[in-house]
Amino acid sequence: GGGGGGGFFFLGSSASDLGGAARPSSSIFFFFFFVLGFALVLLDEAEEEDDEEEPATSAAAARSSQPAPKKVLPGMHVEYASPLEGARGSYYSGVAMHVDGKVASFRHDELRAEDGAQAQAAVQLKHLRPLPPPPPEGFLSSVKRGARLELRYLDGWWDVVLRKRLGGGKLRVEAVGYGAVHDVEPAQLRPAWKWTKGTWRW
Repeated sequence: GGGGGGGFFFLGSSASDLGGAARPSSSIFFFFFFVLGFALVLLDEAEEEDDEEEPATSAAAARSSQPAPKKVLPGMHVEYASPLEGARGSYYSGVAMHVDGKVASFRHDELRAEDGAQAQAAVQLKHLRPLPPPPPEGFLSSVKRGARLELRYLDGWWDVVLRKRLGGGKLRVEAVGYGAVHDVEPAQLRPAWKWTKGTWRW
């Protein structure tokens, strides 16, 4: 099973656990909608695991690059990297409805406003990026312990670090900034893609 100490604070519309992810023992949800952003906060309590850690290592053995759009354009499907405390390190999908200088109107795929419509807010353009490509086939086979990945969790993607490989094909990952540990299936992970204005790298 997967346990975890500490909890994610997240931006999303639901707290659905994906198969194999650690389930929080208790959680309370509060909804906030901001002019320049929005966040949903999860307070998670779970038992701590006392696992020995290996020093972080480079994932240089499995690098990849793919072409990417050079900039975010109106109507583009994008991901929003929240700068809000407690949501940093998360990416949530939506559409860049309008772009005006350094500000964009972002329509969230998951989060809903009070009237049930998809939530929409003005965000800084620098916090948006195009949707990353699908994970390369078999990319996890050469990823080393300590490598940075992204975990599908609470309807978004979160920065995590690979801690160990477990039996049955599962992997243990940790969201270092939150102290949350999850034992997950390979399908719940993707590369920690970095967008460099024309190229995806990981």
